[in-house]
Amino acid sequence: MSAAEQALPSGDAVPLSLRGPAPTRVVAGYGFWLFLLSDIVIFAALFAAYAVLFKRNRRRPNGRRPVR
Repeated sequence: MSAAEQALPSGDAVPLSLRGPAPTRVVAGYGFWLFLLSDIVIFAALFAAYAVLFKRNRRRPNGRRPVR
């Protein structure tokens, strides 16, 4: 018995590949989480870049050198 035959419980059932697009609620849920995770990655990269550049920069925003 093939995997396709096992996936179909009855002879007239439609396979998953032919059922059409997912419901809007499911797509919107995945879109929300994808957006949220992409924002987390972008802001983490921005904060990391700021921290690295701030530490490497000898001059501070007020123009003075840091006190050692």
